[in-house]
Amino acid sequence: MKFMMRTKRAYTIFAISAALSLALLMGISQVTADDRLSFVYETGIRPTGSLTFADGVNKFFGMTSAGGVANAGVVFSFEPLTENYSVIREFSGGEGNTPFGDLVYDSGTGLLYGMTSAGGANGVGVIFSVHSETGAYTTLHDFVDTTGKIPFGSLTLINGVLYGMTSAGGTNNAGVIFSFNPQTQAYTKIFDGFSSINGREPHGSLISVDGVLYGMTSAGGTNNAGVIFSFNPQTQAYTLLHEFTTEEGTNPFGSLLYRNDVLYGMTSQNEI
Repeated sequence: MKFMMRTKRAYTIFAISAALSLALLMGISQVTADDRLSFVYETGIRPTGSLTFADGVNKFFGMTSAGGVANAGVVFSFEPLTENYSVIREFSGGEGNTPFGDLVYDSGTGLLYGMTSAGGANGVGVIFSVHSETGAYTTLHDFVDTTGKIPFGSLTLINGVLYGMTSAGGTNNAGVIFSFNPQTQAYTKIFDGFSSINGREPHGSLISVDGVLYGMTSAGGTNNAGVIFSFNPQTQAYTLLHEFTTEEGTNPFGSLLYRNDVLYGMTSQNEI
């Protein structure tokens, strides 16, 4: 496989084996159309989330935060065996734009669920579904100031219900935790207590461990450096588990990973 980089700014899809053998599958770059392994502006640039693999159709699905007809991002599929890249949907301002997170795949319906950080009826993002094969797109919820706005993370699917966070909006304009039922299309703000004390402005996603949600905020807490927290959807109990300090790292923007009873994560800054 031959790949030629012709610009300083490039984005790639890659594979790496357990033996750490790296294979570049596709470059995402603003280059000429004759670069057959490269995206062009019209097919999406600047992906910021992760790929979602759908076992049933043997494809990866993802999003870019820009590019496409309206320069608002696209939803795409990628087949690793054939290296076939297809744009499923191009975002526009009215139905949501500039997605930053990942997609959630429902194998039963073939639907992909995701969020945008901007656009929609109020200009502050939407929850949407898009069919993985037909590209049929539906705006499911328009975010609004009072119940949460501007999500940067991804949705988490638990027992048919989607959970997520917004980085702003709510009582303290510090973000909220919400649930969304795709069947009834009911959006519920289930935690509105993010603040300078409890942690504020979450940018990552929630993970579920034994029915309890865990996440991080990018700011707030005693040191205004972010916190780790848990939230029980059944009891709606929020527990502050850890407040970051400059010595150990501050301002996390990603999500946690759970393995063998331990939560792992990263911070974006520290002071040495």
